[in-house]
Amino acid sequence: MMGTSYVGNKLRGLSINGDFGLQHVQNWRLLRTWLPRKCFLSDKQLWLRKAYVGYHIITGPGEPVINYYWLSPEEFVVWQLKQ
Repeated sequence: MMGTSYVGNKLRGLSINGDFGLQHVQNWRLLRTWLPRKCFLSDKQLWLRKAYVGYHIITGPGEPVINYYWLSPEEFVVWQLKQ
């Protein structure tokens, strides 16, 4: 069944092409992670390393929801090449 899946305590959207909705993420920036983060695609620990961060804003009735996505540089490059 395509749609959504639960991984840990997170609800992740799945798409047919395996992109996980990352095509809607805006403003990718390469930053150093000062707090412990996990890569969205590989679940690697990203702490005190450089990583790409982007955000996706979901608007509708009520307050907008902002989702931040952290990717390791290696996963980001592979994901960009696959597009």
